[in-house]
Amino acid sequence: MRTVNCYDTFRRKVAVYLADVQHHMSFGQRVFAAVVLSFAMAETIVSAMGLLLIGRITPDYLITGGVASIIVATLIVAGVLQLEKKTHRFSAEMKKSEQRLNFALGVAKMGVWELDLNSRRAYLSPDIYRILGIACISTDLADFKRLIHDQDAGLVFTALDKALAEQTPYVAEYRVCLPDGRTCWIEDRGEFQLDEATGKPLRVIGTLWDITARKLAEEELRLAALVYQNSNEAMTVTDTDNRIIAINPAFSEMTGYSAEEVIGRTPKILSSGGQDSEFFRAMWRSLNATGKWQGEIWNRRKNGEKYVEWLTINTIYAEDGSVHRRVALFSDITKRKEADTLIWTQANYDLLTGLPNRRLFIDRLEQEIKKAQRDNAGIALLFIALDKFKEVNCNDPQSKTHEPAISASANPD
Repeated sequence: MRTVNCYDTFRRKVAVYLADVQHHMSFGQRVFAAVVLSFAMAETIVSAMGLLLIGRITPDYLITGGVASIIVATLIVAGVLQLEKKTHRFSAEMKKSEQRLNFALGVAKMGVWELDLNSRRAYLSPDIYRILGIACISTDLADFKRLIHDQDAGLVFTALDKALAEQTPYVAEYRVCLPDGRTCWIEDRGEFQLDEATGKPLRVIGTLWDITARKLAEEELRLAALVYQNSNEAMTVTDTDNRIIAINPAFSEMTGYSAEEVIGRTPKILSSGGQDSEFFRAMWRSLNATGKWQGEIWNRRKNGEKYVEWLTINTIYAEDGSVHRRVALFSDITKRKEADTLIWTQANYDLLTGLPNRRLFIDRLEQEIKKAQRDNAGIALLFIALDKFKEVNCNDPQSKTHEPAISASANPD
């Protein structure tokens, strides 16, 4: 008698069910499939009982098939539950990863974009809209082009076309005009995705990064470098060990030393010996306490000539509060000091005799009187008169009448 395999239907339905699971069915779909499987099992058991009654199968075959069906069903249910657990955990991890990525892109002021080279339409991530300060724009590339600064639009698309022709990474820096009137600097980077069959580029996937802060910092550095290089004041930068690490051209012009001669050495190379150790101790006390010092100091040029400079020192601190750099600015005030001395001399001394004039005499006399009053002491004043000195001096200015005055001041006895 031909034996009928009454479990064919069940196996076929199990196979369909497993195939659906492998195609990542949703949870609702998997529940529905499990219900269908239960009905299939019930149908199989009923069919087997009918075949047993009419003698088409034996009881042993029925028992064996039933046990096998129960085992298979149990394994399938366990597999469904395990798959559901893994799928849920995977979805949660993917969501967390996406949140972390979006957070990182937001902090970095960076967005992601994709350009279809055939349709010339672009996908922009929400971060890009936030960077550009707009709610939404068309996916048409021409609409995005209108946001680019007029002076930079040609540069952007020239760089894109060149990268496309050479199939090299695309990089461009350009400005965009924001709705509020501000200008934002953007850095674009992209990679081409090729058609596996033809090798032709299909799309560009890249990032858009707001680099406005970096551009402003670079501009400040360029400006500082221009000031540093073109300043009339000499400048030195020293490290934490007070060793020179940089100078500007005005330093070489003023002192005669080149960068190669002073880099790595201390500012003592300029010392003239005109200040004592107490002067420098006071300077360092001020630097350590306040981070700055300024004043006059005598220094020496490379050729040995002494000069007076007005020196200002400021300290740059590291994040932990320690000294990072010290910047010194100084200018040669020798001629100004000489001019000041000349003016003061002319105002207080007689040009012919070189003796103190009336103005200086009264000033010194007032000082001595105040000192005597403060010390409760006396003061002596000696008046020397030269007979007919004024009469001779006025009638004959070219005479040597000043010589007796000089002699008298030097030898009052």
